[in-house]
Amino acid sequence: MIKILTFVIPFVPLVIAKDMFFPFITPKALLFRTIVEICFVGWIFLAFFYREYRPRLNALAIAIAIFITVVSLATIFGVNPDRSFWSNFERMEGLVTYLHLAAYFLVVAHIFERKDWIIFFNLFVVSGIIENFYVFSQKLGFIASPQGGVRVDGTIGNSTYLAAYLIFVLGFAAILFIHAKNRGGKIFYGLASLFSLMSIYFTATRGAMLALLIAGFIFLSIYLWLVKTDTARGRLHRKIGLYVLGTLFAIPVLFLLFKNTSFVASSPVLGRFRNLSLDDARYYIWQMGWEGFKEHPVLGWGPENFGIVFSKYYRPELYAQEPWFDRAHNIALDWLVNAGALGLVSYLAIFITAFYLLWENYKKNKTNLEVMTVIAILLAVYFLQNLFVFDNIATYLSFFTILAYIYNMSVFEDPLSGDAKHIGHSRHFGYKPVMDLVYAPLVLMVLILPLTGILYRVNLKPYMANISLLNAIKVRTIQEVDGGFAEFKRALSYDTLGDQEIREQVARFAEIVTTTQGVPDDKKMEIFRFALEETDKGAKENPADPRPLLFFSALLVRASLTDQALLVLNDALRLSPNKQQIYFEIGDIYLKNKNYVKAVEILEKAWELEPRFLRASVNLIAALVLAGENARADEYITRAFPDGVGPEPILIQVYKQTGDLKRLLLVQKAFVMQSPDNWDARRDVIDTLIALGRRSEAVSYLENLIKEKSQLKTDAENFLRQM
Repeated sequence: MIKILTFVIPFVPLVIAKDMFFPFITPKALLFRTIVEICFVGWIFLAFFYREYRPRLNALAIAIAIFITVVSLATIFGVNPDRSFWSNFERMEGLVTYLHLAAYFLVVAHIFERKDWIIFFNLFVVSGIIENFYVFSQKLGFIASPQGGVRVDGTIGNSTYLAAYLIFVLGFAAILFIHAKNRGGKIFYGLASLFSLMSIYFTATRGAMLALLIAGFIFLSIYLWLVKTDTARGRLHRKIGLYVLGTLFAIPVLFLLFKNTSFVASSPVLGRFRNLSLDDARYYIWQMGWEGFKEHPVLGWGPENFGIVFSKYYRPELYAQEPWFDRAHNIALDWLVNAGALGLVSYLAIFITAFYLLWENYKKNKTNLEVMTVIAILLAVYFLQNLFVFDNIATYLSFFTILAYIYNMSVFEDPLSGDAKHIGHSRHFGYKPVMDLVYAPLVLMVLILPLTGILYRVNLKPYMANISLLNAIKVRTIQEVDGGFAEFKRALSYDTLGDQEIREQVARFAEIVTTTQGVPDDKKMEIFRFALEETDKGAKENPADPRPLLFFSALLVRASLTDQALLVLNDALRLSPNKQQIYFEIGDIYLKNKNYVKAVEILEKAWELEPRFLRASVNLIAALVLAGENARADEYITRAFPDGVGPEPILIQVYKQTGDLKRLLLVQKAFVMQSPDNWDARRDVIDTLIALGRRSEAVSYLENLIKEKSQLKTDAENFLRQM
């Protein structure tokens, strides 16, 4: 049973469920957890009766145990233990996932024998081949990419994640290539490797490709130093190694020589490598992560709490990026924030131990030099590319598969070697149990009872909440409002992971419903009250996170409870003092209340945080205009728009509100410059000219349109006729 279920795991990365919230992430994680839970209980049953299945003392197992212990402590003592344990639908990580990965490691490491590893790695390769066909279908345009653009993302849903996953497929194929005994097998695994390399190329993921070049060059150099040339086989392998090493060296050299050619510049993949540099976003985010680590240096903030650090130490220079980051995009900084120095050290210890055991196994002839080199390259590439990104379930399960293989090799012999004699390669029914098997049904029942509860709590409840959430979001008509509202309430009633995501969607739903014609007022009020209560609850459950406060305050503003909204937003500002978005929300309330002096004061602070942020300039200009400070507003206009006023809708509103038609005309002309074939923009200019008493100028404007813009001729002639 364990082996059959475990053999499904290589295909988990292929799973997509379009009827689920985050269809590329949630179903993979839930399927993986369900399989692991059942298999783990089965393994405990075997270990209870048969000594041969029990864990052996091993440095790698100890390192993983220490890592899990540290992360557990970081979760317990972190700023939000509930989120640290459960994570959310978007990531599906948290301590619960790390516990499952550790359980997966134990099961696979102690159940598999030689033939199982061969099957398992082959299944990973087959899964990778299916993934590669999916990738090529995207590249050819037969399957749409959810991210859009020229980069493929496969069934993983993200180009960078896909590249990281395919690196493992490439490694598994290389291991099997080394152990293949016939030419047909060598050809098959060689082609599978090339197929994966091509897909990695199409992802245009710079971190993964650079990691492949760097790690490959380093470890192939070590291999060439260690390989023995006293046999024909050794000389052949050395020759092949030299060719590969030369290729790895030639690739960057050739790229540097031809990077300014039109061929490279026009290539959507190669073009991304032309100007390799650390982008500003990562630089600032890494600085923020470091500041967060210094505040909680020992055990960090707890897993899944980087968003709080991001908000607290937010850098205004990130105004052009997405407003919320929940990862540092650097595995070292992520673990420093998640679990402090202890977390990073325990994480690195897993790699150090794995490399050490690989070397020990080679010295003890438990594995050959080629396999050791491939696994070393695989681990190094995985770690190096993670310095610019973070993990997902596809890479996690692949990584822990390799760790289990190293453990199995270390405790016994090389799991793929033909002459292995350890117990793991000859398991069969007939071992003498340490206890009479008459107790087996009782033990099984004792194990199944908690398993049932775990399956329900860890997998079924999140699944049902996820489905209810997506059903609620799918509401498109007035007739579906009642059903959507019921689905939202059902989703929250499960009291499981994803509550914050559900509440955010409830808040959006309430705002839409309250402005929709045809929905009864009492139903609007019921939905709005529910949303208000839930967002308030979410803010109280996450007191260190300003994000729930913003959703809560938006509903308070909608309910005209502006005083309460200001209190909530000031709490959010205390948690994230440099986030311009919060200043904008406060300024908007002051503007609605016609308190223009306070609006100018708060929006000027937002502008001072980052003067390059155009929205900050426009908001301040609007407040100054409404406050009657046109001279100051013009100064900021000159700074923000050196060539004149820009096409900003808010400026249209404020100049109309203040009756400043001359300045209004300048803004409207800016809209025409932006969209010269837009009749509505032209019509606004004409209306303002007429309102200014410049009727003859309006007529000339229309006559020029008739002559110069054939696509606007009919509209212009009709308007001129009406005049």
